[in-house]
Amino acid sequence: GEVGSGGAANGSSYLGSNGGGLVKLTAGTLNLLGSILADGGVVTNGSGGGAGSGGGVLINTGTLSGSGTISARGGSVTASTSWGSGGGGRIAIYYNTNTLPVANIIATGGKSKDGSNASRNGGAGTIYLKDSAKLKGDVIIDNGGIATTRSTAIPGGDYGLVDVKGGAKISMTGDLTPGMDMVISGSTLTLNGGITSP
Repeated sequence: GEVGSGGAANGSSYLGSNGGGLVKLTAGTLNLLGSILADGGVVTNGSGGGAGSGGGVLINTGTLSGSGTISARGGSVTASTSWGSGGGGRIAIYYNTNTLPVANIIATGGKSKDGSNASRNGGAGTIYLKDSAKLKGDVIIDNGGIATTRSTAIPGGDYGLVDVKGGAKISMTGDLTPGMDMVISGSTLTLNGGITSP
């Protein structure tokens, strides 16, 4: 996990927002009813700079449950389509048992104002889920329907499920071996290598 980078400034008067922080949590049992947030900062000034990227969340737990949210969203620029929003951060969860809904784990990029300018919206972050009973972890890259021209770079590797959706664009260097399924919906994959069957 890494902290998120800050957004670019517009001169000395209009600063970009902070990047998201880094959360590392180890627990035997985690019943999450609230939120774990490492979101990038939001820019609300119309003349302001860029928004910060999402940070990192690393969780090691025996049992993860609850109805809460884990988030490393990119920051948004709420008053302008001229400045870029932050990319999503990185979330990795290692567990023995997980009943927290996957939809509650979010690493989308931020929006530039109303989200209409894809070149100013942030790219998706990554979600890595590793069940200790399985040999391979699952990778989810979901931009939540936010259109973007920004690609999410991930290394090739040997994964379980690879799920790319919600307008995400990913570029992968190296060979990809999906162990279960590879699902790409409403998204773009650029592969600088090959896809091999397990």
